[in-house]
Amino acid sequence: MTVRPAAPPVLTAEEAAWRQNLLLALPIAGLAVGLGVWLEYRAPQSLPFDRAGYPVLGALLLLLAGWLLVRPTALRVVVGASVGAAGAFFGLRLTYLLHFTQGADTLRELTEAYGWVPVMYVVTYLVPDGNSRLARRLAVLCLISMLLVGAVYTALHAGEREAFPVISALVQLACSNLAVLALTRSLADRLRGRAREHERLAGTDVPTGRLNRRGWSAAFEEELRAREGTQAYAVLFIDLDGFKRVNDTRGHDVGDALLRQAGERLHLLRGGGAAARLGGDEFALFSPVGSAWQAEALAERVRDALQAPYEIGAFTELVTASVGVSVAPHDGTDPETLLRAADLAMYRAKRTGKNAVRRYASALGEAESRRALLERDVQHAAERGELALHYQPLFELRARRAVKVEALLRWTHPGLGPVSPSEFIPLAEATGLIRPLGEWVLRQACADARRLPDALVVAVNVSPVQLEDGDFPALVQAVLHESGLPPERLELELTETAVMRDVDRARHALGQLRALGVRVALDDFGTGHTSLSSLRDLPLDTVKIDRSFVADLRGGHAQPFARTLLGALLQVADLLDLEVVAEGLEDDAQLQALHHLGCHVGQGYLLGRPAPLSDVLDTPWGQPPREEDTVTA
Repeated sequence: MTVRPAAPPVLTAEEAAWRQNLLLALPIAGLAVGLGVWLEYRAPQSLPFDRAGYPVLGALLLLLAGWLLVRPTALRVVVGASVGAAGAFFGLRLTYLLHFTQGADTLRELTEAYGWVPVMYVVTYLVPDGNSRLARRLAVLCLISMLLVGAVYTALHAGEREAFPVISALVQLACSNLAVLALTRSLADRLRGRAREHERLAGTDVPTGRLNRRGWSAAFEEELRAREGTQAYAVLFIDLDGFKRVNDTRGHDVGDALLRQAGERLHLLRGGGAAARLGGDEFALFSPVGSAWQAEALAERVRDALQAPYEIGAFTELVTASVGVSVAPHDGTDPETLLRAADLAMYRAKRTGKNAVRRYASALGEAESRRALLERDVQHAAERGELALHYQPLFELRARRAVKVEALLRWTHPGLGPVSPSEFIPLAEATGLIRPLGEWVLRQACADARRLPDALVVAVNVSPVQLEDGDFPALVQAVLHESGLPPERLELELTETAVMRDVDRARHALGQLRALGVRVALDDFGTGHTSLSSLRDLPLDTVKIDRSFVADLRGGHAQPFARTLLGALLQVADLLDLEVVAEGLEDDAQLQALHHLGCHVGQGYLLGRPAPLSDVLDTPWGQPPREEDTVTA
């Protein structure tokens, strides 16, 4: 069996920065020592020790710089050797001063010998922790050795009157050095304690006191690295079903208390792993297991524990949990991959009725992954500038003159490219994101309308979810006021489905909108359950015929039925003073048939495709039509 060599250790960012600093500082220190030697030789009174010791110290510092340049991972050794060499030099220099010099020379040089010890000690606290312990011990050993040298000198010369100034200086320097070292250590310990606390808080979710996503991922990463793939782990992604209801009805204090209790229950079930709140009502848990079925059994216990009643003050609240499960190393070998797999499984649990456990399987495939990605990213699409409105014209058929433009939402995903509205609008409606999305469309369309010709009405589609919001008419009024758009230039389009979900509520909401002066259109007429008679009871201005009926006008066995139905609709619309718009015009045969039936407004690729506002502004709409563009009888 071939044994691969161990990978060389890699420096952290902090260690790499310190290496760069040392590669600059050590040569400068070596040159400074060389300058000191030159000055010593030129001084009238110089110490022989300095003339011999400084060159050795300078050469050693330059050698250490060269070694660090060649061996980047030798940072710990270089720091220790630098401090040790400097400490030995100043210890030997003190010994030389006390025994081979006297008088003013001794006092003057003592300060230099002792003065560098605190500097060395402080530097050892600035170096990254993994490289500083040896250097710190060497600095302390240097001070201890100097104290011993001073103590020996004091003992030998205590009775000599002329030695008293030197002994006094030794005592003062020793005490000041000890004080600096003690204060440095105290301050460093305090700063380290704060750093550890900040690090702990950075990995902690404040409302629950449990780990957050960052802390959980770090803990799981460390666990996986320690076991080196020899242990299987269950990873659970948990979403609390019904938490939003509790938070909205009881308030955030009760909601936070429920989250804390849920976190405590998960903490008790972690089984040697860790639980975390990822955000909102989502939690994660990892735990060592023996097999995949044990992982699913753990998920079942978690689901059962989380659906037990929550006693919060005077309230008893009930929520359930949707749990997705992935298993390491089968479904992934890193926290993010495993959590993403469990997240996909959780979405599947929610879509199949909630309060369920689902195991991740690769068979979930790209469709599941794409849906989850879109569902998550659509909520940030507007703020990231990924949304845009395109406008498709509606023409008065006889004169081929544009009378309206319909605002159509487009989303260009940064990774997936253009996403069809038929794909992301249902996702937005299912998650409640259609409200902010619809508000963005309304505001943007009204702002764009101010740049269009005054004769053009702008039509904006309204979701059933928006129509059911009691505050929607007030929102429309506020947007009209902010944009300065006259109400009669805005038309709101609603599908039959939106109206028929609750006819009474829809009638009331449409009446409020029309009272503002806004036009109201019923879109895709003929695809739902709206009868011709119900048009009489709804406050409408426009009815848009679904494209499926317009397509039948091309010919074939369905043409007579389509002509009869459209003829009846046009007669009813004329009696009720409703405008009728035909959707999906694609050829001249349809155009001529609609004209003969008496339908005067149409929309489709034959007349104009959706285009960005910049293209619409360049289109010569509103100009007198050319004779050959008119529809002849």
